[in-house]
Amino acid sequence: MRRKFLPQETLVEISPEEYSELTKETIIDCNNCFIRPLSEIDEKLKNKEIRNHDDLPEQILEKIIAGLHASPMIAEDIKEML
Repeated sequence: MRRKFLPQETLVEISPEEYSELTKETIIDCNNCFIRPLSEIDEKLKNKEIRNHDDLPEQILEKIIAGLHASPMIAEDIKEML
């Protein structure tokens, strides 16, 4: 679902051909950013609620960072951390 008032680059499309961890076409919405303490992520890993994946290719990571920077919904202090 595209939102007309948000820049198109805030939705990053990734295919399984670009990133082998995926099994289907995927869209990352760069208009939402969730900050979690490292301890929470560590706990979820231990409880097998989440798992590690291969690193994203640099090209995809750059698109995600550009999408976050382009989003009017992401706070400036978060953008500065990128």
